[in-house]
Amino acid sequence: SSSASSSSSSWSSSSPSVRPTSSTGLMGSGAGAAVAATMMGRRFFSYKERATKSVHRPFEKQVPYHKEGREARPETLMQAQMYTPEALKAEGLARNCYRMVAYGLAVPELLDRYGQRAAELGASLDPSQFSVILNSFAKAEHRHEQMLRTFTQRMPPRLPHFVPLHFATACNAYAKLREKEEGLFRRFSAEMPHKLPLFDGSHLGMVANAYAKLSIRDDLLFDDIADEVLRRPQELTHVDLLLVASAFAHFRIR
Repeated sequence: SSSASSSSSSWSSSSPSVRPTSSTGLMGSGAGAAVAATMMGRRFFSYKERATKSVHRPFEKQVPYHKEGREARPETLMQAQMYTPEALKAEGLARNCYRMVAYGLAVPELLDRYGQRAAELGASLDPSQFSVILNSFAKAEHRHEQMLRTFTQRMPPRLPHFVPLHFATACNAYAKLREKEEGLFRRFSAEMPHKLPLFDGSHLGMVANAYAKLSIRDDLLFDDIADEVLRRPQELTHVDLLLVASAFAHFRIR
C-alpha cells in the first residue's frame, strides 16, 4: 500500500497541471477587444484637419474696388465700358454703341461722346462698324454733325466692300437723321446696281424709302429696283411693297 501511494503521488507531481477554461476568461478577452475598438474609434473621429496658412492681403480693405471688380457681374462690366467711349477701339465702340441704345441707356451727353470718338476713329472703321454706329444713332434719333461729316468722307473708298445690309442700313440712317448728302448717295447709286440681285425684300424697301425721304432722285437705280421687284415679288412682304410703291409714287415714276 505504501508503494502504491508513493507511485500515485509521484505520478501526480510529474504530470503537467491543466487549468480548466472558465467563461469569465472568455468574457474578459472580449471586453478587451471592445475597449480597443472604442479607443481606435475615438482617435479616428477626434482627428482634426490641420490649419491652413492664411494669405495676408493688407491692401484688400484699402483698395476695395479690386474685390468688386472680381465679383462684378458681366452686366456691370459691360456698362462700365459703355460709359467710357474715349477708351474704346473701333470694334468695341460699335458694339457698345449698339448695346447702349438697345438697352435704353443712351442719353444725349453720352451719345455726343460716342459721336466724337467715332469721328476720331473714322479712318479705321470697317463697313460693318459704319452701319452699326449709324443705325444706333438713327434709332436714338440723335444727330452728331462732326460724325456725319466724317462718315460722309470716309465711307466712299470702302463702298466696294459694302454688302446689301450695309447699304440699306446706311441709307436708312441718313434718311432718319435727315442728312441729305447727294454726293454720297450718288456713290451709293453707282455701287449698288450690280449687287441688287443679292438684296432681299427689306433691303430694297429701305433703300427706296431712303431716297424718297431725302428727295434724291435716281431713275436708273429705281429702274433696277423695279426689275428686282418684278423678278421675285414673292420675297417682299407687304411692308416692303408699300415702301417701294410709296417711293415710286413720291417721284411719280411709272
